[in-house]
Amino acid sequence: MIGLEMDPESQFMPRTGINRVDLLLDVFVWAYERSTLRYSEARAYLMDPDPFIENYDADIRNIIRQVVDKKQSKKIANNNINDWAQKHIPESDQARFIEVVETELLLLHEGNIAKFKIKPVDFYAWQTIW
Repeated sequence: MIGLEMDPESQFMPRTGINRVDLLLDVFVWAYERSTLRYSEARAYLMDPDPFIENYDADIRNIIRQVVDKKQSKKIANNNINDWAQKHIPESDQARFIEVVETELLLLHEGNIAKFKIKPVDFYAWQTIW
């Protein structure tokens, strides 16, 4: 409005005439403390990443993508996973590697296929065979 001067603080105050910034500060501090508390609780529930899965992450993703792209059935996929693991994974890690890949295949759904760079069309075509 022309001709009316307002100080910057009054722009944020409600029009009730109360010019107390301490109430706003209290709400901000309360919200900040609550947010940090919730973050701490959420952080406590999160686990550290599994070093085994971190080590073989690229291999796991590639195998799962190949199973879906080639539209392999459970039996063929299990045989190919076992063969691949015997050739490329140390013997001490083979059983766990196979278990992780098979579990990921069983848990595969339209909500997590992007993680494996699988197209929805390919996923749905594979799902009918699986």
